Amino acid sequence: MTHMPGTVPTTFPLSFFEYRGIFAEPIFGAWVRAEGALPKALYQSLRPWGLLLENISFNLQPRNAAEIKFSFNLPDQRLQVTVGLGDVVLTVTNPNWSEAETVVKIATSVIGAVKSSTDAQFETQLMTLAMHLIPRGRLGREIVHNFLNLPEDRMKIFGQPKNYGFSYYGSEAVWVADASALYPDGIFVRLARAFKPESPLADMASILYKDEEAILELLGLHDATKPNVQ
Repeated sequence: MTHMPGTVPTTFPLSFFEYRGIFAEPIFGAWVRAEGALPKALYQSLRPWGLLLENISFNLQPRNAAEIKFSFNLPDQRLQVTVGLGDVVLTVTNPNWSEAETVVKIATSVIGAVKSSTDAQFETQLMTLAMHLIPRGRLGREIVHNFLNLPEDRMKIFGQPKNYGFSYYGSEAVWVADASALYPDGIFVRLARAFKPESPLADMASILYKDEEAILELLGLHDATKPNVQ
């Protein structure tokens, strides 16, 4: 990666990735099959990554149908898979793009297990990347302020600003930049993008990677953990 001139080096103390496959119809039948086809298929799909029985949980007291879920945790990968009546969700804490290939393999295995053991058909697929960013030597609010056009006389009505934030709703993605609630000088950035039900996971991950690069460039930032290749 070539850093743009004048961009600010940035660290990522906390970030999250989420993949969500939303079913066209709830998979009610998966929860009444006596042979337990769905949890068995998910168990087998995740065993190659070290899944143990103690890594599997089930909500024993759901208050409604939306809370009926199986959860599978892979601690070594900082990854959790949750399958409910309406969707399958894969989340990764502090994801690293060097691990993208592994995450895609796990997600592909999970989706294959869901489809082979149920009548699930996807309506849409979503990918979300949420990041707390700390720009080196700059306040996060200074960076976000550059995207706002609020006259000084109007700002006085509300008092001295403590921070800034904005949301951009596009036809294919949503981008939110706000103050970080965890890091006083940081920025919280969230990007969510919808994909067609037949979109390959590897292609979606590639698009999300390019989205992150574009957002950092727009904010005038660059990832301090990546080498500066000229």
